[in-house]
Amino acid sequence: ACLTRHRVVHRDIKPANLLVDPASHTLKVCDFGTSKFLDGAEAQQPYVCSRYYRAPELILSVPECTFAVDMWSAGCVLAEMLLGLPLFPGKDGVDQLHQIFEILGTPNPGELHAMNPQYDAAVGFGPPIEALPWGTVLGPLRSSPEVNSLLGQILQYDPSGRPQPMEAMAAAMFDELRRKAPELDPAFFNFTQEELEFCPPGFGQRLIPWRRR
Repeated sequence: ACLTRHRVVHRDIKPANLLVDPASHTLKVCDFGTSKFLDGAEAQQPYVCSRYYRAPELILSVPECTFAVDMWSAGCVLAEMLLGLPLFPGKDGVDQLHQIFEILGTPNPGELHAMNPQYDAAVGFGPPIEALPWGTVLGPLRSSPEVNSLLGQILQYDPSGRPQPMEAMAAAMFDELRRKAPELDPAFFNFTQEELEFCPPGFGQRLIPWRRR
């Protein structure tokens, strides 16, 4: 959310670049070697983001990426936390795309155009593949309607359909944390006024439990 607010696309979100301090409930993002300002003049690098966490539009060589590539990577990290192993462990770029198809299904022409308008809708990816339900992917012990809903929102082909970071934080998946707010460190919900102003309309109130308002 902080990176989005400052118009920075990290382009290499993965577990190794996320530093967590359990004592203070703080997460820090590190390694900005491939990051860029969204409004910057620097050219798009030909290969960014570690393979397992690459958004499909990057694999399809989109001319300009957006914050949505970081959200895709964050969704991959979330799924990995639940599964205990990478969600899309591709051996190369082609296999990476195939791994994504195996779970999300083959993109339709509209989704393909949303990822990279330069791709012709007639591009063939072989026989159509149906998407798997997230409950099947994660298994009954790791999935729930709230988890499945959030992963489905984040890990979708259309970059413009992925939620903003603050929207994702307000998802029902994290309601249990909000219910336990009185037992947690007050700093856990200590959003700044600037952060709350950056929330889409209506999401700020969901982020903070009523006891902290």
